[in-house]
Amino acid sequence: PPFRSNWRCKRRKMILFWAVAVFCAQGAFAVKCGQTPIHPKLDLGAPDLHIVGGTEARAHSIPWQVGLGIMSGDSFSSQICGGSIVSDRIVISAAHCISRGRKYYVTVGQHSRRFPSEYTKKIRVAEAINHPRWNPRDIRKYDITVLVLEEPIEFNEAVQPICLPEPGQGYKDNEYFLVTGWGTTRESGSSSDRLMQVAVPNIDNCQKMLGSSVHNDVICAGYAEG
Repeated sequence: PPFRSNWRCKRRKMILFWAVAVFCAQGAFAVKCGQTPIHPKLDLGAPDLHIVGGTEARAHSIPWQVGLGIMSGDSFSSQICGGSIVSDRIVISAAHCISRGRKYYVTVGQHSRRFPSEYTKKIRVAEAINHPRWNPRDIRKYDITVLVLEEPIEFNEAVQPICLPEPGQGYKDNEYFLVTGWGTTRESGSSSDRLMQVAVPNIDNCQKMLGSSVHNDVICAGYAEG
């Protein structure tokens, strides 16, 4: 189901963090969030789908998915991470993807990394703002960054914003999440050229299963048997 959040606009861009994060950005959504004009495949709970590997997503059916890459001078270099579109100038990603002194870009409307489509566009990141409590020596906590783009994203059927959860929103045990990305498709393998997806169930009390090393504010999903 789509996530929802209330937004307020101020003259200057602001970012406030709660639990994970609350984002306030200049401007409003050009389109309603959480829409998938190209419907995704939803093979929930299929036994042959695992977090490493998964299955190829239907092209452009996860319209908020972006690739995050490193700039090499004025050139768009390697893609290193993924992210989600929140508004026409805001993308969220993981803080561990960001290194001080580097410049970044995002790729919207991407399915294949090697073969761009008519929707594919690369946009430079003006600023990457890590969670103020992020500590690279403990990546289990506050691993989130807000990317402010140099130019606005143009929304279309393959490029849409995701919705954010309400503050304090919870999830039921075995409620499914759709995980997507261009990561490795096997242990110690190479990254995928095409966007992959897998559905995994929520683990309601992952601290009980995994111990105190798990941070209270994370969402755990997957299978106890691995």
